[in-house]
Amino acid sequence: MPPSLPRHLHVDLFIYPGAMAGTVLSLIDLFRTANMMVRVRQAQADALVSWRLLDVNAKPLLPGSGLFDEFLSDGLGDGPVPANSVQATFVPPLHAHNIPAVREAAARWTGITAYLGAALDQGQHVATLGSGSWLLANSGRLNGLSITLPWFYLGGFRSDFPEVGLAPEHSYLADGPVLTVSGMDAVASLGQGLVALVAGDELNQAFDNAFRHNPERQRMTAQAAAREHIPSTRDSVLARAIDWLHAHLERPYRLEDLAHAAATSPRTLLRHFRQVLGMTPLDYLHRLRCKRARILLEITLDSVPTIAQACGYADPAAFRRIFARCEGMTPSQHRDRYALRASRERWKVEMGSSHS
Repeated sequence: MPPSLPRHLHVDLFIYPGAMAGTVLSLIDLFRTANMMVRVRQAQADALVSWRLLDVNAKPLLPGSGLFDEFLSDGLGDGPVPANSVQATFVPPLHAHNIPAVREAAARWTGITAYLGAALDQGQHVATLGSGSWLLANSGRLNGLSITLPWFYLGGFRSDFPEVGLAPEHSYLADGPVLTVSGMDAVASLGQGLVALVAGDELNQAFDNAFRHNPERQRMTAQAAAREHIPSTRDSVLARAIDWLHAHLERPYRLEDLAHAAATSPRTLLRHFRQVLGMTPLDYLHRLRCKRARILLEITLDSVPTIAQACGYADPAAFRRIFARCEGMTPSQHRDRYALRASRERWKVEMGSSHS
């Protein structure tokens, strides 16, 4: 094959009882899109990516099974993997209501774990999301590598597999042959990471533009569609002010300090905010602070006064009043409605015991 053309990627995708099958189908849609883009951009008849679905015994699913026929129609089925393919395997996460349930489900599928270990031993790549990491870690092949996980699995996983590094600051992480993502919103990044194993720089950039949300690209496209990109923009002052507010969220607000950071006068700064955003700089700051407060209310057990202080409010009463105005409910009501926590008993991590 000429060096200007991409190599081929083949991906085996497991489907098993209790798996979150939507992640598998999302990856297939991404692979289909990649193949379409290659055909359009390079007039290439051959697909860049092939795939097949495997059952719990690592046997290919074939058309005729009903539920997944559409997704099997352009897969390989039980046909041979194209020669000289880069091979990868994806294991989806588990439907499980707490960490003990994840451990129990992962221990049940020993055949999948053995398959993943053998795949890594053969030089293949292995990818997973969230609780699927237990299936992979049970193979013993993750020791010395790092993965990323959702925040609610970090404690349990560290207890079970202390030899595996955790990098929770990443939504997508590739460490050697292992690719992991921490949440459902990063499945596109995982698909792009797999395609990047065989695609060149030009195709990778094209996939990045198609698959990944880029706020600047979104904004510029909207401006171009409205022909607003042609006159010189006036929001360089606004951009400097917004960047400063993001970086100094907890700092006491003074309009003069913000105007100085934006290299303009307070009057001009107020005009820019009102004309472009329809609000004052202080109103914008309140929205930023409330956004941080929403997250802290959902993921921590910190008191409302503690969260108020973390978001720049010395007076908890003022924080409650501003939060209610911005969010339409009190901080306590928001926590009751949106906190991702079950009872302590269901989510407890049994530290010090072995579940490998």
